[in-house]
Amino acid sequence: MQVAQQTAYPWDGDIALTVTPSVSHRLKLHLRIPSWARSAQFGVNGEAIVPSIAKGYATIDREWAPGDVVRITFPMPVERLYANPQVGEDAGRVALKRGPVVYCLEGLDNDAAPQQLRIAPDAEITARFDANLLGGATVLEGPAEMAQLEGWGETLYRTAPAQYSSTRFRAIPYHLWANREPSSMLVWIREA
Repeated sequence: MQVAQQTAYPWDGDIALTVTPSVSHRLKLHLRIPSWARSAQFGVNGEAIVPSIAKGYATIDREWAPGDVVRITFPMPVERLYANPQVGEDAGRVALKRGPVVYCLEGLDNDAAPQQLRIAPDAEITARFDANLLGGATVLEGPAEMAQLEGWGETLYRTAPAQYSSTRFRAIPYHLWANREPSSMLVWIREA
């Protein structure tokens, strides 16, 4: 049996598998559900189905005919990851993830160095495909606050905290950083 796959994964959670057995016959098709997926929807030839699921696999047991199409959809919302409170370096910080992809802030994509940015716990973060980013990749964007450097000069410490102003951030897939020009980078972002 041949199986052809069409997908834009990992940027999109929609997957189509065209099944082509040499002759029509009953067969169990086992499909891995990735551990990051919170849910999955399945269909065969345009009709929704509920396969049996065990040990991370969905099993579709049916009579297969040439040209049958299985569709799988893994919803891919933007998620926030928090480190164990015992990890001091990440306390008060959040990492961003969508599907299997972890994101980072790179300085050249933002109005300030990543360490000057913070995002609110309830900030609405959107995913957008950027065809011009290293052959095409989904980026995350949303509101942020940027620490102002006025009045600091070369002073390391002072009694008044930094002031913040509104800005926006752009996060790229972590595996793509340092592929354009030298720039600062941060995965664990401060949370306001």
